[in-house]
Amino acid sequence: MNFETLRNKVIERVSLVAYTSMLRFVNRHPPVLWGLEREGNFLEAALCYTLYIDLKRCGIVKFVGKVGQRLGFKLTPRSVLHNVNKIRATLADWATEQILLGDQDAWDRAAANVTRPGKLKVSPCREVPEGDNVATF
Repeated sequence: MNFETLRNKVIERVSLVAYTSMLRFVNRHPPVLWGLEREGNFLEAALCYTLYIDLKRCGIVKFVGKVGQRLGFKLTPRSVLHNVNKIRATLADWATEQILLGDQDAWDRAAANVTRPGKLKVSPCREVPEGDNVATF
């Protein structure tokens, strides 16, 4: 599998918009990666193989054996493991900018607009005004 194929497989799963957003973030906040040969797209390749390994639940040793030198630089399981961990940490920071958890009131307002199947119990952890549609999951 070459780099283009790897990138296309990742984009099929995460969407071009999400991929581009992650790539921009990783470029703005580059982690310290291991690699002797850092050709032009080394950082993007590390992002791609991290996402591929996670999305496909592929082991690192298996991935290195499958892809080998086809990305344009030498990969070893140890350097890939290091780089995957660094990219994951960087993407965790990216995710905090993407995902807004909100507070209880925001969740209640959002839940009011969701159609729920059947009868649901009212949450016992807080008092709920009569007629409020708070569900226990």
